[in-house]
Amino acid sequence: QNLYTVKMELLHNGEVVDVRMERIGIRRFHIDHVMKPLDEGEFKVRCNGVPILCKGSNWVPLDALHSRDEGRYDRAMALMADMGCNIVRCWGGNVVEDHHFFNLCDELGIMVWQDFTMACALYSQQAEFQETLTKEATQVVRKLRNHACILLWAGDNEVDESYIGQGFATIANNYNAITRETLPRVVRENDPYRMYLPSSPYIDAGVPRYMVPEQHNWGARAYFKDDFYRNSNAHFISECGYHGCPAPESLKKFIPEDQLWPYTNSAWNTHDTDYLPHGERGYNRNRLMADQVKILFGREPEDLETFSRLSQIVQAEAKKFFVERTRIKKWRRTGIIWWNMLDGWPQISDAVVDYYFVKKRAFDYIRRVQQKTCVMLDELSDWGHDVILGNDSREAFEVTYQITDGDTGEVLLQGEAHSPANENVKLGNL
Repeated sequence: QNLYTVKMELLHNGEVVDVRMERIGIRRFHIDHVMKPLDEGEFKVRCNGVPILCKGSNWVPLDALHSRDEGRYDRAMALMADMGCNIVRCWGGNVVEDHHFFNLCDELGIMVWQDFTMACALYSQQAEFQETLTKEATQVVRKLRNHACILLWAGDNEVDESYIGQGFATIANNYNAITRETLPRVVRENDPYRMYLPSSPYIDAGVPRYMVPEQHNWGARAYFKDDFYRNSNAHFISECGYHGCPAPESLKKFIPEDQLWPYTNSAWNTHDTDYLPHGERGYNRNRLMADQVKILFGREPEDLETFSRLSQIVQAEAKKFFVERTRIKKWRRTGIIWWNMLDGWPQISDAVVDYYFVKKRAFDYIRRVQQKTCVMLDELSDWGHDVILGNDSREAFEVTYQITDGDTGEVLLQGEAHSPANENVKLGNL
């Protein structure tokens, strides 16, 4: 992106007493945010007035030992650029990254959704905590506010949902002084032109949890084409993921040899991202991953290599489907930030690249479906599948296309078409 080096001098009686250099970008972000249910709502990002279909990844800490984050920035951001991501969400369970991360996002033109560092809990409402948080947030905003890549500040991750989960009425979210008073005041005083979002997802009084415009779509995490995923009413999906087993060569680096297979043992459980301090979840994530394989392939593999391969195929198909559903529903749907690009420690998770930078199959699937022009099949309706040509760029293209039957080689649909800038067109129906 176009960046400009600006030199500022502070003069006193004609003498330079201080100098500051900044590398800045010039743009205007706006989010059409209408907090109403279903089709009345809206969450659409614009840059310089142009609507953007957002496609990108949630960002977790790059390393459990944060002194090593700096050494992973360049490789991590190269993955984002290679995949065609235009947005990254720095999730509230994260650390606040240093300037190098934001410099890379500035250069690559990747928007940053920055949560303040609170997630999945109820936080103290006492004055002492508000004062501490005011100091921390002020330092963060003042440090980073000149980066052109920052799209918005969000108060937290899923704290509005946590209030509901604890049985409070929805209106209790509005009494959260941290996100309704303290943080918006900090942003207003220090970065007044940027949007502030109280929580992700933001659940205001009067709008049910799964009817707000911006949602985290997790559900039961069963078949990736079940009703929950296929019929989501979200305008903008800021979290949505699916499990994928790391490659065997990666597993061998952190699972003892005598516990590599089967997966039903303490070593696998230690690395399956459970909330261990709070007891076991209602499901075991490794068991969940195996069940997802059984749903698609009808069986559970009996060896590690096959299990890893089939799990990665399931994950790849699922995440491809999530991105395609977003693109096909453009502009009724305006973005997806899937979970997630890269692991911050060796584990079994939803990441599409493991801690050792070994790519799972989902990486290439997502890269293909996030490219600027893409042919997609809609879900079955009235005995047919609409064939959609999506163009998420600011350029128009003349394209040729061909769809063949993968089993027989028969050509089902082919031709030439005009692909208008930043819009979808229907090519036909199968």
